[in-house]
Amino acid sequence: MTLPRVALLVIGDGRDDLKRATLESWHEHAREYDLRHVVDVDDRLHALGFCGAIRYGWDRLRELGEDYDYVFHLEEDWRFLRPFSVAMMARLLDVETRVVQVALRRGAEPSEQGKAVTEKFPGLFTDRHIGIIGLGQPARVQAWLEHRSFFTTNPSLYRRGLTLAFAWPEAPRCEAAFTETLIAEGRSFAYWGDREDEPWIEHTGTRTGHGY
Repeated sequence: MTLPRVALLVIGDGRDDLKRATLESWHEHAREYDLRHVVDVDDRLHALGFCGAIRYGWDRLRELGEDYDYVFHLEEDWRFLRPFSVAMMARLLDVETRVVQVALRRGAEPSEQGKAVTEKFPGLFTDRHIGIIGLGQPARVQAWLEHRSFFTTNPSLYRRGLTLAFAWPEAPRCEAAFTETLIAEGRSFAYWGDREDEPWIEHTGTRTGHGY
């Protein structure tokens, strides 16, 4: 198997202890990838903000040339809970060209009253799989929940071409504005795994920003 060529985009605001733990967790649990670059955006002076940090990171990615094909997007306050295959996530992007992002699902935040978004709004997510038909049953080799609700800056994989075809919006509402642009173009998004999977990631920080 040819391993996907990946650039790791790490975005943080100076919480060095969280970043160390996040990167240790990434290296422990990420599987089957060829890491070509690490782009580290350190906004500890809070000069860039949420939207500016991503714009800056995408500018740096564009300077790297063509020796990578995918970006793994990672903010500094996450913990990976179990192994996952970057190669399988990349294969989904290769086969399902309308899907622009494969994200890892987290559990519910305390403010969400014990339910993650896929449980609170189950009808927004369509169960998808690529498999082999045999003995009357589909033998799934890949499964994902596809939706057209939001692009997330939580841990996820997307194509290098996304950063070339689109500019990350400026504040405010940059995440929402980017979602609206992609939906208008007929694109969709995916959560890795099937509906019954346990969370893949855990948020270790506090969401204190605004203007998403």
